[in-house]
Amino acid sequence: MPLVLPALAFALSFSFTLVIMVFEGVAHRCLNVTMNAQGVAGELENDKPIMSRLHAVFV
Repeated sequence: MPLVLPALAFALSFSFTLVIMVFEGVAHRCLNVTMNAQGVAGELENDKPIMSRLHAVFV
């Protein structure tokens, strides 16, 4: 993901800019889903609610 945003500096057209931004948005949402899945797995493993603390850290 860190390499996607600097690619905007090399975007020569509006279409390519949109493709880069969509790719970055999808990658960010996939990362968010992965973090939520890890939070749920941690809650199930420890029998304690930790999801609210995880969301406070990553906001």
